[in-house]
Amino acid sequence: MIRRLSALFAQAPALWFLALVAIGVPMAAIAAANDIKVASSHLAVLRQDIDASKKPKITRQGSHGVAEPRPMADVSKMEIVYTATATDTDQTDIVGYRLEGETADTTITIAIAAASPLLTGGAAAASAKILGAALVLAILLENGLALIFNWRPFLEIFSRRAVQPVIAFCVAYLLVRQFNFDAISRLFVAYGGDASGTSDTGEVLTALTLAGGSSAVNRIMQTLGLRTTSDAVAQQQKPPANKAWIAVTHRRKAAVGEVDVILTPTGAQGDTAIGTIKGGTEAVVPGTNMLRRFAGYFLVAPDRFPPAGGHAVVPGIYTLKLAGKDSSNAPIAISWGPYNLAEGAIINLELEL
Repeated sequence: MIRRLSALFAQAPALWFLALVAIGVPMAAIAAANDIKVASSHLAVLRQDIDASKKPKITRQGSHGVAEPRPMADVSKMEIVYTATATDTDQTDIVGYRLEGETADTTITIAIAAASPLLTGGAAAASAKILGAALVLAILLENGLALIFNWRPFLEIFSRRAVQPVIAFCVAYLLVRQFNFDAISRLFVAYGGDASGTSDTGEVLTALTLAGGSSAVNRIMQTLGLRTTSDAVAQQQKPPANKAWIAVTHRRKAAVGEVDVILTPTGAQGDTAIGTIKGGTEAVVPGTNMLRRFAGYFLVAPDRFPPAGGHAVVPGIYTLKLAGKDSSNAPIAISWGPYNLAEGAIINLELEL
């Protein structure tokens, strides 16, 4: 099987490109991995993690693209990126830059791969039309559902990251069925596939794409070279710069009523309360542990502080404590630490009280 696939890809190099698109590998990531290779109309990161105080300056622009310095998520760092212009033939480009304090330029040679023949001519025009319609539908869908997803009862009851995709897919599938919009089957036809009408698989894949929102459709168009690459880069959820995150989940045992969350830095005078976990003596979701665990993916955890993400703190040595009262109204508490929280640390605790 492996030999057959290797022979197939060797005979049709364009299949490599389509395979990468299908599994969602962005061209910018491929370019960044090799540092000097980039696809037509796409972006490559030439250098990252430059100290912003070095003030990188482009001293030589290429003839087949544009290089520019830009800030990273950590504003104290910068990177140099290169965006290749559209080309039907392989090209080689050279750009240069210099950091403040340096006496010589650094030059980088960039190999630009020509656009795939599958992405030119009538197929490209048909793709642009189909994906353009999908982009409009995705924008209408996400803006229409925003009223529900931003509704306060929804935010307080449901876990947005778990429930929102399910609702978005269901509504998107209804739209696809109602308006007979099977974008996947139409794209297969545009690229010479033997598809007629619509298919259940095509409708499900179309609904999944629409449920991903306008950014998902936009990424597809950028990957196919039908739109210019955006400078925006998706960032993984993490603590702010120069901060650490800490969160705690309360497993109720003897505590009755509300439980205070106390986070105290070493050397501080007195306790510092940062939040309260709501009271109750029974689990929010009755039934087996399996049912509670499953429900936990879709419902906001009332026994966690904060309900999502983490509480941002300055790096240092901290002690976290849960304090409450038992059924006889006697004070009870449990502590964690003291431990040193480093910059960028993400701490998720479970304490039983």
